[in-house]
Amino acid sequence: KDCGSYEAATSAYEAAIKLNSTDADVHLQLGHLMKLRGIPSAAADAYYRAVELNPRLGAAHVELAALGIRIEAPYTHD
Repeated sequence: KDCGSYEAATSAYEAAIKLNSTDADVHLQLGHLMKLRGIPSAAADAYYRAVELNPRLGAAHVELAALGIRIEAPYTHD
């Protein structure tokens, strides 16, 4: 992704998700990639999934807000 090999990065992130679909960071990184590729709807989907998996993942909330989507994190008691 960072080298601009977006197609290869897309394949790699999709493979990583198949191996571990509950890793919020992989979804976050896929969202970043989709944003770089100019596909905001796919970026939003990936960021939303990241938040579903980890409601405290601030970076995903920031990215969703930048796309005009606001999600309230559920209250959790520590």
